[in-house]
Amino acid sequence: MLLWVRSELRRRWATLLPLVVLVAVSGGAAIAATASARRTETAFSRMLQETNHPNLSVLGVGEQGFFDLDPQLLDRVMKIDGVTGAAEYAFMGVAPEGFPNFFALAIIDRRGDAQRAIWLEGKPIEDGSSMGADDLLLNESMRNQLDKESGDTIVLSSLTPEQFEESLSSDQRTEPDGPTVNARIVGVGRSPEDVSDAPDPFLVLSPAFYYKYKDVIGSCLCDVLVNADPQAIDTVMAELADIYPGAQIEQGEDLSSRVRHTVALQRHAWLLMALTAALAGALALFQTSTRVGRLVLAGDHARRAIGMTRREQRLGCLLAIAPAIVAGTAGAVGVAYMLSPLSPVGLTKLAETSPGLRWDAGVVIPGGGVVLIISLVVAGAAAIAARPRVERRRSAGSRGGLQLTFGHRLAFGPGRAAIVGVLLSTAGLVGAMTLEHSIDHVLATPALYGADFDASNFLDTGTDKRVLAEQLTPDPDVEAVGLVWTQLPSATRVHVVGPGGEADVDPNAIESLKGTVSVRQTRGRPLVRPDEVAIGHALLKQLGASVGDRVTASGASETLQLTIVSDNLDPGVDVAGWGFAMTVEGLTKLVDASIEGTVVRFAPGSDHAATLERYSHHGLAPVTPPSEVGHIGQLGGLPIRIGQVLALLGIAALVNATVLTVRLGRRELAVHRALGFTNAQVIGVHMWQGAVTALVGVVLGSSIGFVVGRTVERNLVGNVGAISETRLPGVLWLVVIGTIAACLCAGLVTSAIALRRTPGSELRAE
Repeated sequence: MLLWVRSELRRRWATLLPLVVLVAVSGGAAIAATASARRTETAFSRMLQETNHPNLSVLGVGEQGFFDLDPQLLDRVMKIDGVTGAAEYAFMGVAPEGFPNFFALAIIDRRGDAQRAIWLEGKPIEDGSSMGADDLLLNESMRNQLDKESGDTIVLSSLTPEQFEESLSSDQRTEPDGPTVNARIVGVGRSPEDVSDAPDPFLVLSPAFYYKYKDVIGSCLCDVLVNADPQAIDTVMAELADIYPGAQIEQGEDLSSRVRHTVALQRHAWLLMALTAALAGALALFQTSTRVGRLVLAGDHARRAIGMTRREQRLGCLLAIAPAIVAGTAGAVGVAYMLSPLSPVGLTKLAETSPGLRWDAGVVIPGGGVVLIISLVVAGAAAIAARPRVERRRSAGSRGGLQLTFGHRLAFGPGRAAIVGVLLSTAGLVGAMTLEHSIDHVLATPALYGADFDASNFLDTGTDKRVLAEQLTPDPDVEAVGLVWTQLPSATRVHVVGPGGEADVDPNAIESLKGTVSVRQTRGRPLVRPDEVAIGHALLKQLGASVGDRVTASGASETLQLTIVSDNLDPGVDVAGWGFAMTVEGLTKLVDASIEGTVVRFAPGSDHAATLERYSHHGLAPVTPPSEVGHIGQLGGLPIRIGQVLALLGIAALVNATVLTVRLGRRELAVHRALGFTNAQVIGVHMWQGAVTALVGVVLGSSIGFVVGRTVERNLVGNVGAISETRLPGVLWLVVIGTIAACLCAGLVTSAIALRRTPGSELRAE
């Protein structure tokens, strides 16, 4: 047996090469997709670790506004047991010339393992000590808005100390009277908050800038970010309270919770792609191994005559194929490594600290073992299936027409793999396109993520929001105008107690000046009375409440009993489910409130871009979805990639079915031709086969794909607090028409091949 196997390997090494390529490509794709799932799952947590994201903040904020924190106290902070790093920042009233929001951060001091950024341009700068007085850093969002890069110069406007203090408690427009500074960009960075949130553009200034301009530019040395051992958080917070009496000390927000839905979906998409590649590879490997096995087993009667059992022949067949599988497995490991740079997509691409080639031994090595075992099992099954078979032939019959019946039997007989392939490819493409188109629709429709408006002005600290609203009111391109009210920035957060829990919230309200701009809700009714409130789904869960329940809200001015009348969607925030909306009358009773921004809904049919351009100098900008909602658009085309993989599988199955139909159906077709079948009837049989394959595959595949795409989209959108509206893209008709055309073309090909051989050549042994 071993001599025979060695002889076959020498004779058929070229025949075995396709097996090597097949295992390497399909196995490598499956391993790479699995490694991508793991890379996606860990990318953001690795970014948090790499950047030393702080878990405690100390903010100098009181009833009169922000107050300075003594920089000498940082020495005491670093002596607290459990503190591993700390950084102190100053807020400064500085902005690029023409930019509406006068707010920048200046690095003052950095100790230990404190927060740092991922540098996209320029040299890594951690504490700013190497920066000059007129050097500055940008985050990625500011870089994109200014269309600048490292080494460029920008002009900075600034607020005087009096203007800066006034801007903290007033929404009156202020012309910047501070000095104008020509500053040089020395770096562009990205932080975890730029990935987890809808990133706000901002500047980072050097300590030298702060000390040079602090007397002429408004500023506040009032922010300390602390890195502490998670096990010692409570102890560290207590000691920080002793060091900074009167300051607001809070634990850092769990940024990972904002991206978990997107990360989970990307991970599942990669795993589905791995499964798809594995199934497609196993099917192709089985078919190819079966053909190779039949070649190897040719002449089995002679070997049996000299004493070799059928079991030994099958084992020999597997041994002849095994070297190709081992070589293919080694190739699969290499392919997976080479494909690794393709895995960071969407949000993962932003969070990945080390893009490019990645060797994940914890996935690649076990994955190679799994590929080897599965490939050997499939090859063993192929060796068994490669035994000689006795073919049974039946008459086509006449029900529904001879050509239709014959074509139907070919479709569900030797060509049934094509039906499965068309079903999978259609389901994959329809599901992927439904999911992506529906997500794009949600992101392009502000009302679905809580905004009853198309544009807003929240960032411009120098614009009188009410004056801007009055200017917008007579504009015929504007359908509705409103003002968003919130509590004063320096106020303590409102404490709410519900039936099953409590939480601190930031309430808001909308005042309509033209038309109606209201709070959007997923259920319930609009706000009417001052003792009513609309609460987000996540906050409702925290409070253990539901629509119709009553909660107690304690603010700076009063304590109110409020009735929950709807489930609120809160746009333009990081997490949509924590909204707490009231009427303006109710809000002003509860807290000291001020106008935060102007919101606008454009008239139907108006030119949105032109209207925005007219008011761009007032900071009017398109509304952005909550960060949690916006992240569902960061899938990086993964659904379409899965659909494309399934489409390739379908094409492979269709080609394979074409070959099998010609080979396995040729004898029966030759009999029918000998009995009088014309060339036109032969073509008709194969065209009916293609039509049956297309009809069954497209109908079932489209239905399954739409249901799966809609289910995934509803769960995904619903989990982040938005409203789902499933949409089918019009291009799906092209998919259906293309699939039907491909099946009919396959029928023409099989009929042309079948007509090349005469009935006599097929039946000469009969």
